[in-house]
Amino acid sequence: MLKRILVTGANGTLGSELRYELNKNLTIFFTNKRNFNICNLKQMEKFCKKNKLDYVINTGALTDTNLAEKKIN
Repeated sequence: MLKRILVTGANGTLGSELRYELNKNLTIFFTNKRNFNICNLKQMEKFCKKNKLDYVINTGALTDTNLAEKKIN
C-alpha cells in the first residue's frame, strides 16, 4: 500500500537529505517554516486529515544555539 508522509523542516540538513533518500514510490509532502507552521495545531490537523497522512516526520529544529538559549531563559 502506498504510504503518505509529511516531512516538516524540509529545507534543513536532515529534511534535505530525506528528499534524496526516501523511496520514490511514496507520496511525500515536504514543508518548511515558510509554508507550514508546525506549532499551529489547527493547521497541522487540517493538513493531516485533508491529505490522509500515514506518518509525520518532523525534522524542523532551531539550530541557532544563541537564539535557543535566549528563548529558554
